[in-house]
Amino acid sequence: MKLNRRLEEIKTRFISGADPMVLDVMQQASRELADSGLLDSALGLERRAPQFTLNDERGVDFALTDFLSRGPLILHFFRGFW
Repeated sequence: MKLNRRLEEIKTRFISGADPMVLDVMQQASRELADSGLLDSALGLERRAPQFTLNDERGVDFALTDFLSRGPLILHFFRGFW
């Protein structure tokens, strides 16, 4: 099964069972993100990310190239407050 089809199935299942108030908050946050203009500078589908190294939760370095050597990679950055 192709990834985009699987993701759509997951999204549909989530939406059908989610609390309407939660969906409203998520949709508002998505609108605010789109309105911010940040999406205009985001990397698109099949674009190459610049090389970078980050620390994991234990402080251990890991580089993008370490993961790319294992195959295709999806980067997802969570917006959140913690």
